[in-house]
Amino acid sequence: MTAKANYINHHGILLKDYIISRNINSKGQLNNLIAALGVTRQNLDVMYKQEVIKQKYRDIIVKHLNLPDNFFPAPKEDVQADRIMELQQQLIQSKSEVIRLMKKLEQSQYSPKLFPVVVDSNNKDKIALVHQKAAAGYTKNFMDAKFIAKLPTYSFPNTKGGFAFEIE
Repeated sequence: MTAKANYINHHGILLKDYIISRNINSKGQLNNLIAALGVTRQNLDVMYKQEVIKQKYRDIIVKHLNLPDNFFPAPKEDVQADRIMELQQQLIQSKSEVIRLMKKLEQSQYSPKLFPVVVDSNNKDKIALVHQKAAAGYTKNFMDAKFIAKLPTYSFPNTKGGFAFEIE
């Protein structure tokens, strides 16, 4: 877009040029406009610098100065702003879903203090063979991650991971 096109579509410049060209400031109408907008003179000066004046202020300006409805060109930012808002809402929802899933994952993560699980490199459950004969009270090495990591592992069809014990 050229500089001239930016100038033509710049709401603040259009408003300022209109006020100056119609001598609105000297007629005292500017104070009435400021009152109608509910802003200060400094706020109006800020509007002069805005490429896109907020829709609610554009509506008041058009009505108060008796301008045609299309005095301010429809800014492409309005369409983009709606799309940006939509994308931001989707992002917030996505982040919330990610946080929810991360919490769920944290709760289901392997913890040697909760339940030791042996998996292969493809993250499939394996059955670990404990080389000690099963005996009542076997708990000495059950929570020892180093011990469990050294155990040989096996896979059987239609079975999930776990532990196998030799028996006497």
